[in-house]
Parts: sequence; structure tokens; C-alpha cells
Amino acid sequence: MNWFLVIVGKRSRPSQLACGYHMTRGVGAVSCRSRIALWQLGCSWLALTLVAGCFESPPVGVTEKKHVQEPVPTDPPKSPALVRSSTSAPSLWRDGPTTPEGISPGARPRVVLISAAWCQWCRVLEHEVLPDQRVITEIERGFESLHVDLDAAPLWADIPGFKGLPTLAFFDAGGRHVLTRSGFRSAPELVDLFRALSSRLERDELEPYEPPRRVRLPSAGISAEDAKRLLDRLELAVFLKVNSNDGGFNSPARHPYPALLVELERWRQHGAPARVDGWIQKTLDGARRGGSPRLKGTPLADMDFSADELVGLSRAGADAARWREGIERLPDADPYLGLQDSVDRGFFRYCAGPGWYHPHFERRAIENLAWSELLRLRGEPDEARAVLNFVETTFEQGAALATSQRSDPFYYRLSAEERKALPGPVVDPLWRLDVQSMAALVDGSRCRALAPVPTDKWPRALWDRAGAELSSAAEAPVDAVGLLLSALASCSELSERGRELSELVVERWSGEGFVESPRLFLLSRGICENSRQHCARALAALTDIPIDLDYPPPFALLSRETAAE
Repeated sequence: MNWFLVIVGKRSRPSQLACGYHMTRGVGAVSCRSRIALWQLGCSWLALTLVAGCFESPPVGVTEKKHVQEPVPTDPPKSPALVRSSTSAPSLWRDGPTTPEGISPGARPRVVLISAAWCQWCRVLEHEVLPDQRVITEIERGFESLHVDLDAAPLWADIPGFKGLPTLAFFDAGGRHVLTRSGFRSAPELVDLFRALSSRLERDELEPYEPPRRVRLPSAGISAEDAKRLLDRLELAVFLKVNSNDGGFNSPARHPYPALLVELERWRQHGAPARVDGWIQKTLDGARRGGSPRLKGTPLADMDFSADELVGLSRAGADAARWREGIERLPDADPYLGLQDSVDRGFFRYCAGPGWYHPHFERRAIENLAWSELLRLRGEPDEARAVLNFVETTFEQGAALATSQRSDPFYYRLSAEERKALPGPVVDPLWRLDVQSMAALVDGSRCRALAPVPTDKWPRALWDRAGAELSSAAEAPVDAVGLLLSALASCSELSERGRELSELVVERWSGEGFVESPRLFLLSRGICENSRQHCARALAALTDIPIDLDYPPPFALLSRETAAE
């Protein structure tokens, strides 16, 4: 029996009853197309549950850039220096190139460890797994080993198969990318993986991934009809991805994507459907509720970590005797709820468990800047200022804001008084262009920090502590340039420089083009905010770009274009 037709036939009844009835029968027989149709018909609660089968779930044990699956944890290391200093094999992992294209042919296959300073389970991998002699033996036997810091080399997140951190990317001796594996693995699992891959590489059994497609700026701009079609596609894609992978707007979320919420709020203020306001408010309510039961004085039967021991574990880090035990047991012993720290008001990246439980205590400047901007746009200036104050007091180093703060599940279970015994979690000394641009968008007084950035050539991705571009750094990815363009447009004294950089970007996009990537969503918005004459073309280039919730589509701009004719 076609249960989808049954549902459509019952649309005159309350949607919850119809959706609930469908959930009791024949769910597996409903195609993805039918599930999407249900969403379009307004049966969002059912679609929330059914569309999960239309998307591949991320692997277990991944600290994800996008969607996070709970079971086994995982988070990354810092720069190559951190990898070398935190393992017992200091010569094993050399600095890798800033982009995958930098992997050249060599005498042996390459394995590239991709990690980041804020990632908790990357630290576990480095401290307990990579130094294992069995792992070292297999790597030395079959591979040349490289490491890249994802914060310093963000384009590694775009390789095929990347699901989050930590990730191992494998290249054959010819420099071709043949396999990606994301997620934490034990030493025996890594040994098995390396052995199997060595054997297959020797027999030349692994086909390389297809090279990425490049897109050029079209000569014609987007029409109102095409803008409406694109807007509908992107809204549906966002709804499906959030709800199928993360709990999302209509049930307890785990990964809120604050930059996406900011863009949705901009759209809401320019005529978005009423449901968008509900999505934003539900996510805000979930992210800001709760906290540590320990700090609230709730009796916890399994909480056998004293305040002194929590302080000691935070101070000693991975070298402490019960550090790994604490990481694994504390989520159950002290079930932390929500994403906002009750003491300093900063937000963590996401929750590993459903229902807004078990945050990974990772904090990045750019996401907290987005939270501050969202609260400001939603009419909560005091809350916005509190989050911005957290960013400034935590990440400000010299003339620039640092990128991230290391995860510390022990520190955030301490009260303000107990924290006085500690300096606080380590802040990674890395200064990125996108962070400084986002800061200027949120706080106009930071516009002056962007004044030295050259606009007659492509900007670099990294700065030094003094606020100057690092000439040795790689070119900034297109999303960072998009944020820079938006920031320049928002700074009245820098608007002319924004128009100059926009012309340079349009010239490159029209000529050699860019790799097809959701990062182009931010670039197109930056162009539109600086060069109205190029806006329709920049939006037309997004027609077939896949969705990635870390790079929000320009909903407000597309909505404006739908009314252009």
C-alpha cells in the first residue's frame, strides 16, 4: 500500500495525527522524494524523522566540521609543533602542505593527519594512539607521514570523504588522493587500517578521487524566477540537513551553526516565512538552557571527581592519571546540558548527545562572534555584549583575535571561584583573516584592524600577532575573502577598498574560476554587498552549489532578487 498517498489524502486532518499514523506503518517504503514532498506539504514533524534516511550519517567518533555523530568522541591537535611535542615519535610527523594540491609525487605513499588545536579527541589520538609502537612501526614500514593544522590550512576540509576531525588522508606514491578516513581510532584499529592500505597500494587497487570541478562566474545574472527556485532549494536543503543529522529546528538540536542562524535572522527581517523565526528561537532556547548539574548543587551519585581533582586535571592535561577516564566518564557523571558556559557566557561548538546534552567543550572565536551578532539582531543587546566580552577577554592577543581555545571538560565544571586557581584553557596562537573580518562585522571599532589588508591582490589567510598579513601564508579561501568583503562594506571608511577587492574577485572568478564549493555562498554575498552591478551574476553562480551548513547561503539577498521583477 502506498502510505504516502494515504498521508496526502489526510491533509484535512491535524498534521500531527497524519504524521503520527504514518510513523507506525511502512516507513521504510517511503522514497526520499516522497519524504521531501511531505515537508513541502507542511508535514514537517514527519519529514524531520523520515529524511534521515536520505543523508549519509557521519562516522562514529568524529569531531565534525558539519554534522556530529555521538558515540565515540574525537577532537584534534594543534600545529605540527603540537603533534611533535605531544607524541613519543617527534620525527614521524612532518609539516604538510597548506592545500591537498601541494602533495607531489614521491618515493612512498603519504598519510596526512588533519587536526586542530581545539579538538579534544585529536589530543587523545596524539597522546595515546600515535605514540604506540605498533602504530609507529606500520607507518614507518609503509608511509611518509605528514600533519596539517586545519585552522591554518582550512582547504583540507574540502577533500572528498572528509567528515570531521581527526582525519587521515591517504595519497599514493604518485601524489593522488585515494582514501579518506575520519574519526578516532584505537591503536589496533589503526594498525589494521595501515596494513590493509599498504597491501592495496602495493597492488595498485585504489582508484583516486575525481578532481574537484571548477565554476566560473556566468555572463548573465539570476532572474527573479531562478532566484525563487534557488531560494526554495536552499531552504529545503538546510531544513533537511539540520533535522536529519542534528536533531535540528523541530527537535532537540546538537549543532546550531550560529552563522547560519545569523543569515536566517537577516532573511526573517526581510520577509522570510514565519517558520524561520521559530527555527531560530528554538535553537537559541536549546543552546542557552542548562549547564553543569554539579555547579547547581544537584546530587550526583557517580560524580567522584572532587573540585581539587578537576583543577588538577585541567592543569595537567593529557599527562594526568585520570584524564582519559574523566573525558569518558564525566558526561554521564555530570550530564552537562546546553552550549553556553554560565560563568563567562561563551558558547561551545556543539553537543555530542541528543537533547542538547554533553557539549564538546571546544570554543572558537568566529562562532562566538556569530552568537553575539545573532543576539544583537534578535534584540538582546546585553546578552550580545556579554558574549562579545567573552571573545575579547579570551581571544584578544596583541592587535588581533586568536582563533580557538582548547577543549577542557574539567575547567567548565568549576565555579567562578574554583576557576581562580587556573589560568584557563589554552588559546591557540593563530590569527586568521576570517576571524578578524567577522570581528569587524560585529564590532565596528575593529574596522581599523582591516585597514592594512591589501585589496589590490588576493589576501593571505593568516596574520601575525601585530595584525599584519603573513606573506608566507597561503592565499585565503574564498569564504574568508567573502567575509572580508562584507566587513569592508560595513566599515564606511573602508567601503572604497571593498569595491576595489570586489573587482579583483570578479575578474578571477570570471577567468580561471574557483573550485565548486559551498564556500562560494559567502563570496557571493561579499560581492553583492560591494558591487551591486555584479550581484546578480554572483548569485547565478550558486545554482548548483551543494549545501554545507558551515557556509550559510545568502537567503536575504536571494529573497531581494525574487522581488526584482
